[in-house]
Amino acid sequence: MDPSEPTVIFQQLRRLAATDPRAARSRITDLLNGDVPQLDEVLRLASAPGEGRLRQFLAQVGQSRPDKARLVPHLLRWLEHESDEFARAAIQHTLNGVDATAYRDSGGRESRHLVEVYRYAADRLCHRLRNSLTGLPRHLRRLDALLSTGSGTSLNAEAGAVLDQLKDALREVSRVAEFDIEDTHFEWRVIELGSWLRKMNEGYRAKYTPISLSLVGPLNAGEVRIRANDLHLDTLFWNIWKNAQQAVSGACEITIRSLVQDGRVEILILDNGGGFSADDAELAFVNYFQDHGLNYGRGLLEAHDAVARLNGTAQVVHVGTDGYRIKLTFPLAIV
Repeated sequence: MDPSEPTVIFQQLRRLAATDPRAARSRITDLLNGDVPQLDEVLRLASAPGEGRLRQFLAQVGQSRPDKARLVPHLLRWLEHESDEFARAAIQHTLNGVDATAYRDSGGRESRHLVEVYRYAADRLCHRLRNSLTGLPRHLRRLDALLSTGSGTSLNAEAGAVLDQLKDALREVSRVAEFDIEDTHFEWRVIELGSWLRKMNEGYRAKYTPISLSLVGPLNAGEVRIRANDLHLDTLFWNIWKNAQQAVSGACEITIRSLVQDGRVEILILDNGGGFSADDAELAFVNYFQDHGLNYGRGLLEAHDAVARLNGTAQVVHVGTDGYRIKLTFPLAIV
């Protein structure tokens, strides 16, 4: 097959976007630099449903290019129907400063806003449901193998243990699906963050596996107040908690060190797992990373988005012998 064919180039790009982000960016840059005649066809193929990850890479590479105008018609077309919120954010950032009024009608702004709100809430609920479903197939396969090969008393004991695990996994799914959010969940207000974190951790403990939480510094003293709402804080810290729990074998412990200076609070989040690798630290909060599946890394993208909506920052920093860890900063509320 001709490697210059648009379909071949497209398949290569989508594969690299899923498995090797650096190589994907490099290949996209080469295509844009090389003035490939088939580029428009490649970009047309990238508009297919389900290719949000690739569109995110294409938009990010185009952000700093002086010739990004050639991408604008495609970016505008993608934005109209983009269902991947992180691809949509990258496209919008690339379109900053571009006069797109000639390409858009002025009607339907209110309905588009309602769609955005719906997508935001629905995407996060779907992510939680997908996370809670990961254990079910594993338990079912184990039970099927036992019933196919085992016999006697030992089979009953092992099958009973797997059934207990299956029931726990199903209970987690049901807990995620239980939501009765009141208006206060969306209200912006001044929140004392230490108390909020303790309360959130108790709620997490009631629904999922308990996590031991320790607060150090101003957070523990009740001295950190930020302007926020429950929706964004819950999205942020639920994803960090879940990420920590998945990375730790056994009981999970989270310690949050805090420092207040220059009107901001810095929060360093440590757990008893190994932390991020140096390679993953470069990609966390930027793209899905490595080859752990389509949902791997999405939680950190949701966390990064929530931090940005709270006017904060999120990054992975090196913390001596503790390795690479998450650091958040927020502006303190003026009270």
